[in-house]
Amino acid sequence: MSKPKVLLSRRWPEAVEARASELYDVTLNEADTPMTAADFRKALAEHDAVLPTVTDHLGSEVFEGVPRARILANYGVGFSHIDTGAAAGQGIVVSNTPQHARRSQRMHGRHCHDAALDGCPPRRRG
Repeated sequence: MSKPKVLLSRRWPEAVEARASELYDVTLNEADTPMTAADFRKALAEHDAVLPTVTDHLGSEVFEGVPRARILANYGVGFSHIDTGAAAGQGIVVSNTPQHARRSQRMHGRHCHDAALDGCPPRRRG
């Protein structure tokens, strides 16, 4: 039996990408550039699962056509950037990573606290 086809829309931590590649037939966005609506439509048509991040926008136009995917497993906090009604209309489940979010928030708070005690501002990512 073939492995499920999974697309990661942006670069994820190296260990996660490696493990996902062991378990699934993974397509990585090697360029780590934002995907367009057309890119997402194609990904939904060609993959069993699409794993976007909070920086991706998946409006109703992404869900036009006949998707193969049955799940959007969002990497990050929330899913307000995904038209969940349009996804549901195509039978696609939308999920996110709440445990990841709590850990990230806790770690960010700790780093800000430590930086304040050291007298330096936290480094901005972007």
